[in-house]
Amino acid sequence: MIGGSNGKSEIMRAIVKCWLAVIVLTVVQGAVAEVLPERVIVSHYRLPAAVDLEVAQALPTELWATVYRPENLDRAASPLLIFLHGDYATCGHDVPGVGRVDDSIEYTFDGKCPAGYYPIQSQLGYGYAARALASRGFIVVSINANRGVNYAPGVPGDDGLVLRRGRLVLRHLQEWTRWNRVAGSAPQSLGFSPLGRIDFGEIGLMGHSRGGEGVRAAIAQYEDPGSRWPLRLDPDTHFRAMLEIAPVDGASSRTLNAKNLAWAVILPLCDNSVPTLPGQRVFDRSVAALDETAPAVKAAFAVAGTNHNFYNSVWRAERFQEPTNLAYPEGCVDQVPLFDSAATGSPKQRSIALVAITSFFRATVGHHPEPELLRLFDPGFALPAWLSAMTGVERAYSSTASRRTILPMEDFTAPTGQNMYGSLNNAANITIVHDLVPEHEVRGATISWDLSAGGIPRQTYFQTNWTVSGNGRHVHGFGTLTLRVSLQCGPSIFSCSNTIALNDPSAPTDFSIALVAADGSLSDAVHARDFGLIEGPVGSLSGLADTIERHPTLQSLRVPLEAFGFPDDARVRGVRLTFDRTLSGAIYVANIRFDREQF
Repeated sequence: MIGGSNGKSEIMRAIVKCWLAVIVLTVVQGAVAEVLPERVIVSHYRLPAAVDLEVAQALPTELWATVYRPENLDRAASPLLIFLHGDYATCGHDVPGVGRVDDSIEYTFDGKCPAGYYPIQSQLGYGYAARALASRGFIVVSINANRGVNYAPGVPGDDGLVLRRGRLVLRHLQEWTRWNRVAGSAPQSLGFSPLGRIDFGEIGLMGHSRGGEGVRAAIAQYEDPGSRWPLRLDPDTHFRAMLEIAPVDGASSRTLNAKNLAWAVILPLCDNSVPTLPGQRVFDRSVAALDETAPAVKAAFAVAGTNHNFYNSVWRAERFQEPTNLAYPEGCVDQVPLFDSAATGSPKQRSIALVAITSFFRATVGHHPEPELLRLFDPGFALPAWLSAMTGVERAYSSTASRRTILPMEDFTAPTGQNMYGSLNNAANITIVHDLVPEHEVRGATISWDLSAGGIPRQTYFQTNWTVSGNGRHVHGFGTLTLRVSLQCGPSIFSCSNTIALNDPSAPTDFSIALVAADGSLSDAVHARDFGLIEGPVGSLSGLADTIERHPTLQSLRVPLEAFGFPDDARVRGVRLTFDRTLSGAIYVANIRFDREQF
């Protein structure tokens, strides 16, 4: 539905949006429900462990991976995807009446497990997605990072060993470069010859947990000035896309970004291992990098009811003890878990990851990309019905981070009361502060209102102005107004730990959005709720004391400019948010922008 009051044109816009939603539902559901189009062959390689100074200075590491490929390789060279898991125990054993227990890291140091134990093959945990992608023509290499990496002690400048993980990825790519060039150089365990089979111009990376920042670290170290890695890899090497699942951020002395490639992150809203969802910060930095020279999509996909570990089918429950807070027995705060804390995995959680991972890489990597599959990540389109029925998803999205496509209108970088371009803003009957949004690296407006006493005033709004009164700027050629919104955590506007919800949980928060013309007149208003369900914030229990962490995920609202009924050649002075739809509320607003992309 689209708000406004333009009669027939309003109805037509609603019909078009619903029609597009049906298209994306059909396309995305197909990524889950379809029969795999081609038989998949699974093999592996495991080279002898050694102290490899290109990866680690002391501990031995090894090149060990599981490979998924289409049976038919009699075609053009295949795109290559690299998967990297995160920190997890390296040895497990079977306990009668309990099942497998993973509680040893001995393999990390000497390549052996205690008596009665066996190595944990974390790289197998993404086979559900790797098979689906291999059936579509990708060669998928899922790396095992046990030896010398998982649970190894940190080193100066690399406490979380994410830089080491990045170098491990590059070493695997170095070997694949050799196997692709030199006949007979590949290990026989692969079961096929990679000679001339790999298209290094089409590479995608996926990382989970520390593996997420690890794949970011791989690209950063490849692109470093004076790096020797480009000389070791194929000269056509091009990283097209990166997807991270529940990543860490800041685990080394470097700030690692996702720039000049398609990037997305899956955020589990019941994450007890990485409870502040630092992947959000990577999205913040990505959309702030407006100097991007290779414009590409940036997206965040926050999934209610999912936890950190069960995106990997091998990993066990992430908590070593049951939560002591009986109000949240699975550790999920104000959301329905898609898992059982006593279970060893979650088919529902994997089904969501399957559609997200396969849709993302099919849309961004390969000889015949399918960009329509990115609609799964775009809040301008409806989620598939099966997914909406299963759980909630909050989506943040930017078509790119390039000034050629994005025109910032208000990033709240100026003091309270002032637009980022220097003009004064307007407000009535609200409380507002410009500051950093908790759990983010982005400034926003903290806005609250309470109209329960004395009735609703005529004027209750926030208006940001990028020009002085009487002036405006053309937005001709732009198709969409975007802004990011989240409910506040409360009661502190600066922290989301051990807080109570400030907003009415029985009804989603809503408000009106309008454009302001140079003469101060307002466009037709649309309702925020028609472009995103503003609920929550939800979260998880973390730490031994069961600290509650709620997450302001700053989902994107993407409004077609035609929905405002504004003349195409009119000058825009500002954007007004009018709080006339919900009696009281407390929200964060960030990144009000115009986007050339239309939908």
